[in-house]
Amino acid sequence: MQRFEGKTVLVTGGNSGIGLAAARAFAAEGARVIITGRDAQTLEAARQALGADAIALRNEAGTVAGARALADAIAA
Repeated sequence: MQRFEGKTVLVTGGNSGIGLAAARAFAAEGARVIITGRDAQTLEAARQALGADAIALRNEAGTVAGARALADAIAA
């Protein structure tokens, strides 16, 4: 069994760099990954690279309004 099997992980900034590397590591360990980012193109490319179970949400999580919108989107 993989360490994160059956778990969902949220990675803000998961469309590039360290965030994408973390998202890949979680996915490799069996997690369902939700990534966020500001750029729609790199976000979609990252989602495709992570596989069919990955979810991508365009968002600015660095603001209070963005964090609230992200929480609302995940809860829906």
